Amino acid sequence: MRTHVFLQKGTWLKCALHAHTTNSDGELAPPDLVRHYEEAGFDALVITDHWIRTVEPSTQGLLVIPGTELDALRRDGKTYAHVLALGIESDPEPPDATGSRAAGHAGGGGASGVGPPRRRKCRIR
Repeated sequence: MRTHVFLQKGTWLKCALHAHTTNSDGELAPPDLVRHYEEAGFDALVITDHWIRTVEPSTQGLLVIPGTELDALRRDGKTYAHVLALGIESDPEPPDATGSRAAGHAGGGGASGVGPPRRRKCRIR
């Protein structure tokens, strides 16, 4: 019998795994974004600017992880899926001649995952 994951004992961390700065289409400069999440009580923040690896130092209370948001051409050849590359160690490469834009994180270390469809812009208040 499996126990529901949220009923298991352990330590839960408050993490933001997809956040943008003014280095792409975010509203806050990198140091301000870090301060915002630290003051909000987060344990970890991944900065995922579009095609830019933004590196900000961690603070006493917040682990800051560099990442990026890439695009991958879908099978229909017309639309793109967002792919998050977390914990990468180098800047992403630009898209190749075939239009594959997610290949840019290959070799950069880290992990990747598909981001949510873009429906609306979330504002920080």
